[in-house]
Amino acid sequence: MKKDKKRRSFTEKEIEDNKIIYTENFNAEYAISSVKNIFNFLSENYFRTKFVNFEKIPKRNNPKAPLIYISNHSGMALPWDAMILKSQFLRMAKYNFKNALRSIIARELVAMPFLEPYQLTKFWEMVGGIPGTMLNFETMMRYQGSNVLIYPEGIGGIGKGFNKKYQLQHFSSSYLRMALKYKTDIIPIYTINGEYLNPLSYSFKPLNKLVKKFGLPFLAVGPLPSMVPAAPWIFYFALPAKLTYIMGEPIKAYELLTHKYDDITEDEIKLCNAYIQNLMQKELDIYKEKYGAAPYKITEIVDLVKKNKEKLMYLSPTGWPLLFHQHDKLFKDMNLDPNLELNNGNFFKNIKKYKKAIEQLIPYYGLKGFF
Repeated sequence: MKKDKKRRSFTEKEIEDNKIIYTENFNAEYAISSVKNIFNFLSENYFRTKFVNFEKIPKRNNPKAPLIYISNHSGMALPWDAMILKSQFLRMAKYNFKNALRSIIARELVAMPFLEPYQLTKFWEMVGGIPGTMLNFETMMRYQGSNVLIYPEGIGGIGKGFNKKYQLQHFSSSYLRMALKYKTDIIPIYTINGEYLNPLSYSFKPLNKLVKKFGLPFLAVGPLPSMVPAAPWIFYFALPAKLTYIMGEPIKAYELLTHKYDDITEDEIKLCNAYIQNLMQKELDIYKEKYGAAPYKITEIVDLVKKNKEKLMYLSPTGWPLLFHQHDKLFKDMNLDPNLELNNGNFFKNIKKYKKAIEQLIPYYGLKGFF
């Protein structure tokens, strides 16, 4: 079998020079404050997040390399499934990034301002996201400030549409190459109910191919996307699906392909990648049946509405633009955790101060940030 002639090895100097990606635009205090003020609130009271098999955070099998976490992706919206997972993992790690996750993110999310949450400039990078290139990935494997989270389906996963729910799309092999090269474990995480964040939104290859020419990664078709011109905040919207994450057993790819990394053929990479994807599809199907029967759990939602009646304006998705913008501005003004007081009175007191948050609620006018 032929060896992959396109496989690139980066020099020590290239990796050293690229080390800036670890700190450039990243603000650990901002990331932690976002979790405490935004994501813990939404995780507990809106998505009612459940974690299975997370009692013990896995230890690195190779002290010289981070673990690589991979998960299925979905939602046809902002990557709420990833945002909640990463934020709550940091919480479980007691806000210690060494044991938490930093994510490889699709370059489209960085390149397009309207794909940042509520158009907050460089939000993805400030909370720890790193644009997805092989040089960036390899740099992350050398500097072990945190473990790595990557979604092998990429944009194809989040944009696959409700018509392909729980069907894993093609896996990029970058996670596997790095796991083999650095002999580190792959930790699978199965995300259940992510498809129900934005149901009845569909995706079609010919249409996606067309909109890519205009710079859009995909175009969702359905009732909710059609409402975006009249209600721009819906572009970032997610229904209160009960997000459930199940941690699987470590995958030791370096025990499947035991010869030297440089001697592994491209055919072997493809076979191993297909094996891991098929393994995850089988596990995902099992967990879907076990945890995905009632994605909304209406009684839970009713109970949480009653419990949070004094915070409903912030808990409602129409209040999320203010939640994000208020935190962002106060943190940057104070350069520390603002410790937001989330109640209906403060919502009405603050909404008029944040122009960009108000714009999201104004029909058509709020679309100006998309162009």
